[in-house]
Amino acid sequence: MKGLSKTQKFWVRFALDNYMQYSERADDAFILSKLIQNIKHAISNGGIIALTGMVGSGKTTLLRKIQQELTEEKQVIIARSLSTDKKRVTISTLYTALFLDLVKEKNFNAPTQPEKRERKFLELLKKHDKPVALFIDEAHDLHGQTLISL
Repeated sequence: MKGLSKTQKFWVRFALDNYMQYSERADDAFILSKLIQNIKHAISNGGIIALTGMVGSGKTTLLRKIQQELTEEKQVIIARSLSTDKKRVTISTLYTALFLDLVKEKNFNAPTQPEKRERKFLELLKKHDKPVALFIDEAHDLHGQTLISL
């Protein structure tokens, strides 16, 4: 959680680990808003952010809410990996997802050679001049090499 203060890191971890335990409490809205605020701040600062929690704790719902807010605020470009066969998702698949969400040209073909692909990606990032957040639900199912590549 690069770029976050100790207090922000605490809030992200606290809320992720304990959100469902406190869902009945009156300060639930405060905890949720603090969590969303800190995750959005972390996204703006870049890096890899992992949202973890127990099955059924609301991670996917929370991600959708964050995506919705970021889309409405128009300060961050949202990209999504929609591939359902996570074990076969490679870094190339993730680059394809990024290109599909960043490039609006209908007949655009993303470069397949890694060096060209990464240079084109950096060019697109400079062009858009905004942070890009790639959301991958169920990322724990990604192939180990894909996780290392990230």
